[in-house]
Amino acid sequence: MSVDVDAARRLLGLDADVSREALSTVVSERSAALEARIASAPTDALRSKFSRQLDDLREAQAVLMGRDDGDADLPVARPQGAPVAAATVSPDDPRLALGEQIWAGGGAVASFATLFPDGERRVVCLPGSGADEPRLATLAAAWQSDEPLDFTAGVVGGRNYVSFRADGGMTLRNEIDAARKVRRLPEPRMAAVAVAQLARSLAAAGDGLRPRELTPDSVWRTAGGRLVPLALVAAGGLATGVDQAALGRLLWEWLSGQPMGEGSDLRAVRPDAPPHVAKAVARAVSPGGRRFPDLNGLAAALEGSDQRIRLPGPLGVWLPEIDRRRLLFGGLGAAAALAVGLSYPAWKSAAPWRGLNSGAEAARLAGVVKVMSQRAETQLAKARSDADRAEQDALRLQERLEGANSSSDYDEILPRFVEADLEKTRVAARRDALQARAATDLEGAQVRLAEAEALLSAGDTRGALERFKILEADYRRLAAMDGELRNAASKAEAAAASRLAGAWSDGDCKAASQWTFADGKLSVSWPGQGVYRERLIGADGSTIFTIGEAPEAQAGRAFRYRLEGDELAAEEMGASPTRMRLKRC
Repeated sequence: MSVDVDAARRLLGLDADVSREALSTVVSERSAALEARIASAPTDALRSKFSRQLDDLREAQAVLMGRDDGDADLPVARPQGAPVAAATVSPDDPRLALGEQIWAGGGAVASFATLFPDGERRVVCLPGSGADEPRLATLAAAWQSDEPLDFTAGVVGGRNYVSFRADGGMTLRNEIDAARKVRRLPEPRMAAVAVAQLARSLAAAGDGLRPRELTPDSVWRTAGGRLVPLALVAAGGLATGVDQAALGRLLWEWLSGQPMGEGSDLRAVRPDAPPHVAKAVARAVSPGGRRFPDLNGLAAALEGSDQRIRLPGPLGVWLPEIDRRRLLFGGLGAAAALAVGLSYPAWKSAAPWRGLNSGAEAARLAGVVKVMSQRAETQLAKARSDADRAEQDALRLQERLEGANSSSDYDEILPRFVEADLEKTRVAARRDALQARAATDLEGAQVRLAEAEALLSAGDTRGALERFKILEADYRRLAAMDGELRNAASKAEAAAASRLAGAWSDGDCKAASQWTFADGKLSVSWPGQGVYRERLIGADGSTIFTIGEAPEAQAGRAFRYRLEGDELAAEEMGASPTRMRLKRC
């Protein structure tokens, strides 16, 4: 956005004779509100939207306080995707001071975000003079392969710079903070693949370009999920190459939400992390001699594609590399086949059940198993349909939330989105559990059902009967799966409700406001305002989200309650989060 003085005043809602003190006060208040919304926004699109509004607010402040944006030597705002002409700016230009300087000194990098009025570009200076096309081509090949980032080259104060668009993304630090607040840390395999792509990109860039540092604050995650370092330098300006430990610590903090400590084990904080990811992180942060030979080796370990060996001696020359796990499983399979082959003659001659007539029982069980198979498939189809419907409901509310034109609309829609998003997560978890069970029990049972029917048709009634008995037990477990999931959820909600039962207050229990949990609902009494109730919409044993059914003064507010020792912390969600501590009465 590029604004003149009148447009800046309209944006801030100020009169022509406003003082600098009043301007600073207005900007500070609105900036704080926008920063709070950025921190609590539930989607990337909303965070980007509020970030752009914050950039517009600061630009309007700069215009009203004397900044001149009319010089022709600065690049102008262009539509997304259009090229931006290279700019030449004197190193003494005071406007450079407006940019966020990341590093300074010999072989340094400085980022000047305000060189571009649209506020959506990150500008990186490289040591040297003139545009270095080979390096830029290498950089483009490394990071533009899957997701174009619209690279542009230019010169600032005799130094090369590279700029790229980062619409819709955020720094990894912002993503980690947002995930920690809602307790939704990333899936380990997804994060490991993203860091592996970054490692391969750095390896592909060769000795031409290196990041000055790799931390959550200096790595940008694009809307497509790729990781890109914000600050780059020529490799000649560094004493050593990229440190693998930085990538290991980066992945650790992304997955755990906290900085890595000495001697830490990733699976201790993320038990769901695959073993190969935990081992790759541990090796990357280990002393130099134990690290991977290069970044491609680290990437392969994070992706799990390094589990390959070459046979020793002449066989290693003529045979391709063999996956370690396939070699192990193949050996076990060969040993099992050999054992079965050796024991088959004795087993065949000693079979006591051959010739028995079990046709009626086998036929009965065949009918039972078929009915249970149909029920299991129907159950799975319904779980998928429920998950799709919940996802569509959450998506519609998200679109309304992102398109909200006023604070009142945003505050009114946010609690409904929180409820729909929680329901989507709960239903999706049930669907995934059933699908995982179906991938083993249901699909395997259908194969065994066909085998049993073939045995029955061939007259081997005893063999068919044995298989039908196994199938009946399998389908009974599958049929109970949905009930088990629902019972577990109900128990978790009941446990949370029992821990919260009773009255709580933020002051004197007789004179101050009171929060009372009973029968799955929360009643809140406010002095002089009567009583309103909030309906509990979910629990995970420690956290309860609520949505208000309150007077106008309290409408549209969503709260999160969390037990902390003997106190209950009540945190309001939304544009201006507040927090209070309640004590049991």
